[in-house]
Amino acid sequence: MFNVIQFPATADRAMRRFEVALSCYDIETIVELVLASEVAEVRDRAARWLAEVMNVRVSA
Repeated sequence: MFNVIQFPATADRAMRRFEVALSCYDIETIVELVLASEVAEVRDRAARWLAEVMNVRVSA
């Protein structure tokens, strides 16, 4: 298995996108981040938000 180093720019951009989606309740973007984000922290936070707020469970 390969170790992946995430550069701050990628993580920052993904986190910013998640925060903007949260601020305007953009469910489509939040689901997209859960399914396709390269940043594990963003995927986890988006999945947790969907589970808590929208009562939607996402499994891989």
